[in-house]
Amino acid sequence: MRGKFLSKEYLTLALIEAKNNFFHENFVTTAELNQFESFIQQQFNNQKLDIIVYSNNLSKEDFNIVNGVIMLSDNCAYNLDMLSREIYNILTDVNLIVEFFSTLESKKLEKLENKQKEVSKTYTKKINNLDYKNNFYFFKL
Repeated sequence: MRGKFLSKEYLTLALIEAKNNFFHENFVTTAELNQFESFIQQQFNNQKLDIIVYSNNLSKEDFNIVNGVIMLSDNCAYNLDMLSREIYNILTDVNLIVEFFSTLESKKLEKLENKQKEVSKTYTKKINNLDYKNNFYFFKL
């Protein structure tokens, strides 16, 4: 089988559409897109499909990119219906999309939990280092 190449624009479009369907958000971040690219490439590999996602700069005519946020432009010429059924089915597979978003959010929660533990340790350390010798507390009975 001869390999097929898939432009990153199609992944961007698929991710924006999925995010809109699930969360009513019409944008993705570059970080989300990069993670989605890796995720989808792994799916192609797992299914032994000879499909390679190639990364290029997203077309400025088709996408608006500002500070790492990507949205479709009004003139976007990309359409998922132009893809082969095989690729279309993977990019729009609800189970795969749910798995991707679940993994993405789990990683974010893990980072937040680690940060919370860091902050908690720092706060506890600061409290333990306070000098209470000269502090008097008076309570009115």
